[in-house]
Amino acid sequence: MLVKEIDAPINLIAGATTPTIPELQEMGVARVSLGPSPMRAALSQLRKIAKELMTTGTYDLMSESSITYSEVNQWFTQERV
Repeated sequence: MLVKEIDAPINLIAGATTPTIPELQEMGVARVSLGPSPMRAALSQLRKIAKELMTTGTYDLMSESSITYSEVNQWFTQERV
């Protein structure tokens, strides 16, 4: 296995075919990076919202599964450990 042969931490950028985090931990992978994927996923959702607004004039995609303002604010107010 590659991790055993290299005397250094193994880091990788995750993608659709990347093994799960627990599987990678078992393999000895030290760090998993996401690269630009979360931003691209957010932009994909924004594109869907824009298409909905332009075609139907409705707000369903923007409203479903959205986190609340309170939840976002908690990200910035919780004590760091």
